[in-house]
Order: sequence, then structure tokens, then C-alpha cells
Amino acid sequence: MIVPLVNAAESTLARAFLWFPPLLFVVLAFVPDPPDAPTAPHWELLLSAVLFAAVFRLAPRRLRYRLTPDGLEIRRLLGTTLLPYVGMQAKTTVGRLGVRMFGTGLPGYLTGAFSFGSESLPTVTALASVGSGGILIGVPVERQSEGRSPLVLPINPATSGQPLRWYFLTPADPQQFLGELARRGAVVAP
Repeated sequence: MIVPLVNAAESTLARAFLWFPPLLFVVLAFVPDPPDAPTAPHWELLLSAVLFAAVFRLAPRRLRYRLTPDGLEIRRLLGTTLLPYVGMQAKTTVGRLGVRMFGTGLPGYLTGAFSFGSESLPTVTALASVGSGGILIGVPVERQSEGRSPLVLPINPATSGQPLRWYFLTPADPQQFLGELARRGAVVAP
């Protein structure tokens, strides 16, 4: 079952911000080096402009949520994440993503580590199309590396001793999505 995402309402300012670098590269590609030189395109700038434009157009369209028999599959531009239903906890949130610490932050495509000041979670892994109005998915962390501070917290320390890694998702219909997760074995908080 493929789950639709919230459509990011891209503002005119956001579009202008995204398309400024590729357009700047195209303009700079035709600026001559010395004052007397003929105008010859700088192919590396033109290629960079094409790559930027492709990423800006493809990235938001590549984010997909799919409920499989094994778990929640999340497809991104550069990979796939599978979150198993076993031990999964889910709940709606009124929190919003804060500062991006690592990842991608394009309008309609937010992936990576973001600060999250709500729900007693300092950080979450975003796999979302917008920065607010989403749900939180907690998945048990199997093992931790020595010397690294994990981005995990238990949902309720009194009931669960196992730390969880939290993901922020933005399905189009959060209640239906949570109901489907509950039907497949996830623990859904009210």
C-alpha cells in the first residue's frame, strides 16, 4: 500500500531561491574570462546548472512511503529505509522540525537529522515533505556504536527500556496511516 504525502505548498519565494543557483550558473557560463576573449560557454558551469535543476525537480518526487508485509518502506532520492513493525511506536505530533543538522532541506523534500524541540526529543530523522503536522515513528535501536552519541530516546522510560530512533513523517492522512500501522502490529499512542 503506497501512502500519499502532504503536498508542500511551494511559495514563489521558495521557487526563486531554488532556481537562483542554476540560473546564475547559466549566466556565468557565458561570461568571457579576459575582456578581449570571445564568449565561449564554460561547460562545467552549464553541467552544474543542469545537475542542480535535476536534483531540485527530482528530489521531492522521489519521497515515498509504502506499507509492505515486513515494515514501512521509505524511498528517498538516494536510498530506501525499511522500518520493521516489530517494536514500532507511532503517534501524532504538533511539533515542527527545527534546525537542520545534517541532510537535505529543499521545499517538499526534508531528509536527515533535524532538531525537534517538542515531545522531549532533541533530534529526529526527517523523511518528510513539510516541516510540521506530521507523525513520529519510533523504532528500536539494535546496537549502538561506542563513542557516538545516538539520536535516540525511549518513548516512556517506565515501560520500555530499549532506546528508540525517532523518525518524522508527513503522510497526507495521518489518522488513516496510524490506523494501518496499528493493524500491522505497531503500538500507536492516542
